[in-house]
Amino acid sequence: MELATGHLGDALPIMNTMNAPVELCERIKERFLNFLNDFILQDRGEPELSQLSGASGSNSTPHYVDQLGVLRERDLTTLSVDFEHLSLYDQTLAVNVAEAYYRLEPFLKTALAAFVRQHLDIYAEQEDGSPKEFWVSFYNLEQGDRLRELRSNKIGKLSQFVGTVTRTTEVRPELYKGTFRCMQCMREVVRGVEQQFKYTQPLICPDATCGNRIAWSLLMDESQFVDWQKVKVQENPDEVPAGSLPRTMEVILRNDQVESVRPGDKACFTGCLVVVPDVAALTYRLAFLACATRPLDVGSGVVNIRGGEEEDGPAAVLAGLTQEQAESLEAMRRDASLYDRLADSVAPHVWGHRDVKRALLLMLLGGVRKSTREGIALRGDINVAIVGDPACAKSQLLKWVAGFLPRAVYTSGKASSAAGLTATVVREADSGEFCIEAGALMLADNGICCIDEFDKMDVKDQVAIHEAMEQQTISIAKAGIQATLNARTSVLAAANPAGGRYDRSKPLKYNVALPPAILSRFDLLHVMLDEPDAALDRAIAGHILDAHRGRGAVLTPPYAQADMQVYIKYARSVRPRLGAPARAALVAAYQALRGADAAPGTSAAYRITVRQLEALVRLSEALARLHLRAEVRAADVREAHRLVKNSIVSVDAPDQELNLLVLRLRQADDEAGEAVDEEGAPEAGLTQRDLLRWYFEYMVERGAVAGQEQGLEELVLAEKVLGTLIRREHVVMVVQTPAQAEGESPAEYGRRAQLERVLALNPNYSLD
Repeated sequence: MELATGHLGDALPIMNTMNAPVELCERIKERFLNFLNDFILQDRGEPELSQLSGASGSNSTPHYVDQLGVLRERDLTTLSVDFEHLSLYDQTLAVNVAEAYYRLEPFLKTALAAFVRQHLDIYAEQEDGSPKEFWVSFYNLEQGDRLRELRSNKIGKLSQFVGTVTRTTEVRPELYKGTFRCMQCMREVVRGVEQQFKYTQPLICPDATCGNRIAWSLLMDESQFVDWQKVKVQENPDEVPAGSLPRTMEVILRNDQVESVRPGDKACFTGCLVVVPDVAALTYRLAFLACATRPLDVGSGVVNIRGGEEEDGPAAVLAGLTQEQAESLEAMRRDASLYDRLADSVAPHVWGHRDVKRALLLMLLGGVRKSTREGIALRGDINVAIVGDPACAKSQLLKWVAGFLPRAVYTSGKASSAAGLTATVVREADSGEFCIEAGALMLADNGICCIDEFDKMDVKDQVAIHEAMEQQTISIAKAGIQATLNARTSVLAAANPAGGRYDRSKPLKYNVALPPAILSRFDLLHVMLDEPDAALDRAIAGHILDAHRGRGAVLTPPYAQADMQVYIKYARSVRPRLGAPARAALVAAYQALRGADAAPGTSAAYRITVRQLEALVRLSEALARLHLRAEVRAADVREAHRLVKNSIVSVDAPDQELNLLVLRLRQADDEAGEAVDEEGAPEAGLTQRDLLRWYFEYMVERGAVAGQEQGLEELVLAEKVLGTLIRREHVVMVVQTPAQAEGESPAEYGRRAQLERVLALNPNYSLD
């Protein structure tokens, strides 16, 4: 047997699960009790051993003595021990615990019970005076295993792995230690019979004259029961080898660990592999007995931005940050260009599409979830849809969002069914009872569900997510189970246009095979087009080549992902309210959207309904959260209005300008038929200056122009549309061009000739 010297005490042999004498287990129990009594954690984060420091009267309180107060305050019976602390205290003790955990667990629990009696005697007993059962859980192991690496050689050893919870059972009582009465002699009572994952009776009656081995009666009131729950954990996608299916593992939770995870959680499980008898098949199978469960973001550095911080408040979130994170948060808060810099940090490997990235940023921030007095919930999550030509990086944006959140699900529409997206009822193999297995939307509860190829889904599967997108619940009535489940998730969908390419001559509803009921449930719907543009193509090509060469802005975004996660987590704890100016601005913005939808000659992507008003509210709240403001301002509403308006009519805007300009020229031709010039010919056409002036006045009357800058943008866009109608479409003709004045420079003449030239509609053009 190999020997090693620990920090304290005598040499301690390293044992394994097959060789664990009771004497050695007792020595390890005493050493573990010394660890609980002596380990001191200094404020600077460096451990100190009271015995080694030579100061028996140290002013610092041992770390785990302080933890007893937390146990009593929260009424818990499980002490969580950082395995790194144990390794720093005594490396050999830590190795022994890791190598023979299942064998040593009863001795460690006995040491903890003695530790509690020593420092908190009143908490060591139950109300009836019987001793209370305490449990030890370890976490933060140095090395973890992959789920598919948990084989028979790991049985009984302390292990750690990461996986995604897909199913949980209800919490049930488990017979932990049974008390039996002999039914032959009726005198002897056998206490403390441990149950090894099956109903276990005593081997023989203690009475030498009895010899009973069969007839036993369980005394329920004197037996000990503990809470028990079984969860099904699936291997994470990044750990699955190529060409393999993800493995699953049954994890058993006991006592305080029950209900610590939900379906969809990515968690780290610490415990040991055990062999469970399969009574039905008369065989054995492997299961994982977990002593500790922790969310994945706690141990991996990933910050869960949607982890219930809305209920905690800003102070609670700030208290959980490190000094470095708090300083980074304060620096970002003082950034005057925070909105644009955060948007540029979203999917930095994708060039351009700033408005789409702003939409994704606001989706991560979300609005404020509310509920009425009647208990009706008003969703605060923002749904975003991206429609675009192939090779526009839609899937890359979805992948980035799925990797940004610990609780995000990525799925493809064509390979997803209604049950796979919502929930399904399955029969448990052990009990034969029906239970609910979560689908993608349930797994993404309090997260984001990314659905690629959304337009490829069958209609019956699309209908299944109507309720989840608006009411954020999933109702199921199957196999005698009737339940309403939570699906508080944002939906990020990507779709391709019908026919492969977006047809600019048709409205969005004819380009995307999605029903209006689905389209109206998206707060923002952006269209990404792939059109030839020399400058744009050059910039995109340079960005992609820089990414392949490992240089450029793609590797150095304005803010690192970890800083973004901390800031968004803190921002989501702010609950901004709508003030009077914001309410007035929301009413005006909604009226403008409704008026633009009803105006003749216009064509929005879909009908403007009250859902778009709620979208304006959610986006305005997200913008206020971005700037950590307690009240929504009118400027937030204006930016939300701009995003909604651009997302709805941005693609149809050129067609809208085309229709308006062509209609005005047709009207001018009709008016010219009644007016005759001096030579007897009708006066046809309008000057480009008059046409642009009319268009600008029309847009101002509609309320589509909010300021001088936006008005200039509209005029520039109208000029580009006119140039396209003249040079490429040949819909508009130049009837007359003014002559160059004497002394006029070519540049001045070129600009004046463009504004004063007379335009008319091509007589061969049919306006349908």
